Amino acid sequence: MLPLALFKQLNWLWFTSFVAIVLYAVFLVVVLVRYFTGTGVVALGEVHLFRFSTSTFSAFSTIAFAYSCETSLFPVMNELKDLSTRRVDTVSVASIGSSCVLYACVAVFGYLTFLDNTDGNLLNSYARSDVLLIVMRCLFALTIVFTFPLVTFPCRRALDSLLFFTREYS
Repeated sequence: MLPLALFKQLNWLWFTSFVAIVLYAVFLVVVLVRYFTGTGVVALGEVHLFRFSTSTFSAFSTIAFAYSCETSLFPVMNELKDLSTRRVDTVSVASIGSSCVLYACVAVFGYLTFLDNTDGNLLNSYARSDVLLIVMRCLFALTIVFTFPLVTFPCRRALDSLLFFTREYS
């Protein structure tokens, strides 16, 4: 993970970003297959549109972290070839929109698969002996490894400019 986090520019990470998105799309396909075939389902429950409990508050940190991508906006803008408001809007809407669609589909079909018995970590809801889901857990860990350098890039760059303020960035 460290070598990926040391790149000077974000455009060097395009491949890892692409792989992470593809792996998450594969995760969506696995969730859809398990939903429509019913295989790997441990137990079903009831449908609840909303259930408020003390654990509801623990979701706020996840939601807040999900929107931490705005710190990457300026480095992304600096690396766009055609830097215009329209281009920045297009890149922002495409990246956040595709992520939202993927996450929403996984969330909806994951919940519909297990209903009330859905674990907070969807991967834990499936049978532990399911080979496909064991592979999926490993691939999901790989997406985290590939995403970490993107999330830490603005922080690393800010620390670099703070400690070595003579360095110029384009």
